Amino acid sequence: MTKDQEQSIVFYDGVCILCDGLIRHLIKIDKHKKLLFATLQSERSTELLKPFGLEPNKLETIVFLSNGVVSTKSAAVLTIIQQLPPSILSLLLISRILPRSINDFIYDIVSKVRYRLFGKRETCKIPNQLELSRFLH
Repeated sequence: MTKDQEQSIVFYDGVCILCDGLIRHLIKIDKHKKLLFATLQSERSTELLKPFGLEPNKLETIVFLSNGVVSTKSAAVLTIIQQLPPSILSLLLISRILPRSINDFIYDIVSKVRYRLFGKRETCKIPNQLELSRFLH
């Protein structure tokens, strides 16, 4: 396991406006800077996720890598939220009472319509100077 694979890294769709909004919120509430971020479109994502059998350019999901364990879809979202201080996102933790298959079904619906509802950028948003150290390149 590489040093990066031991950290907590959120891989996300960098052109998705909904996904970018989630990342901005996570950065804001992650006061202890536990999380690092990388877009699925980056070469670094390919390098880090390939050993787990994942091809970032083919994924339609958020991916969370922490201490060598990968989670995707609703499991990734809920695991990320659990590691952070309480926020509005904490309300999603109630969905833990549902089977993962139902959570993933809901996740898949949102994933399929996210561009239509929230839009899509032509390129990934560039982090500002304060955020730059939180992003893998």
